Amino acid sequence: MTEHGEGSFDNYDWTCRCGNQPPTDGFYPCLKSGRYVPPTEAEWADGDLYRCARCDAVIEMDPDGGGRIVGVTAAAFLDQPQVGQ
Repeated sequence: MTEHGEGSFDNYDWTCRCGNQPPTDGFYPCLKSGRYVPPTEAEWADGDLYRCARCDAVIEMDPDGGGRIVGVTAAAFLDQPQVGQ
C-alpha cells in the first residue's frame, strides 16, 4: 500500500485524505495543473494523474493501481473559463 500521510491508495481501493472513495465523489482524470480533462490520449497527456472530486488533491497513479498525493489544485479558478477563450 502507498500512503502519503494524507490518504491511502492501494490496488484501486483508494481513500483520499478527505475520506472520498471511488463510489462516493470519485476521482477524475486531470493534468498536472489539476484541470479536469476527458480521458482521451489527445487531452489526457499526463495519463496517470487524477483529481479528487471532493478536496481537489492531485493523485499520481502507480502501475500497480496504487497512488500518492502529489499536489492540490486551486479549484476555485482552475475550472473557470479563461478570458479570451
